[in-house]
Amino acid sequence: MKLNVGSGHPKGIYATKEWVNIDDAPEGTINGVTKMSVLDMPNDWTDKFETIHCIHMLEHINRNFRQEVLNQIYRVISPGGKLYLEVPDFKRIVALLHDAYIRNEMREVHIWKTSIYGKQRYNGDSHHWGFDAPHLMDLAMLAGFTTIETTSDPKQMVSSHWKHEPVILLIATK
Repeated sequence: MKLNVGSGHPKGIYATKEWVNIDDAPEGTINGVTKMSVLDMPNDWTDKFETIHCIHMLEHINRNFRQEVLNQIYRVISPGGKLYLEVPDFKRIVALLHDAYIRNEMREVHIWKTSIYGKQRYNGDSHHWGFDAPHLMDLAMLAGFTTIETTSDPKQMVSSHWKHEPVILLIATK
């Protein structure tokens, strides 16, 4: 089985029967999504999922819970299973924001500020923390993952967010 954490409106591969979709956003979920926090996943899910996708979700979690989120994902992933975790690349976005200010490109300033703070279309759609590759690797290591790598290569990304903002993909194995 496969788990999509923070699924929102699942489409494409996520709309197939092999994926379990969970999301606890107060708005923005539809049929086929179990309304559940990643922090409340049931005990019988321990070691259940061979693949977990956490695509542009972790930045929406209160920063005080980011390690617990990774701990819970580690708990429900099966031995040898893989986590694919994608987030905006905070370090690169801040550099782009700084450059846009220097060039007085206010449209770009708006774009990069939105990448930092989220779109804020509804409660739960704001960003609570910015991540860089070393920080993501530390969180995964502390959770217990053994094989951990990060990439910014668009060819390896799970989503198409890289077309709009710099993104980091963490791939970790239990």
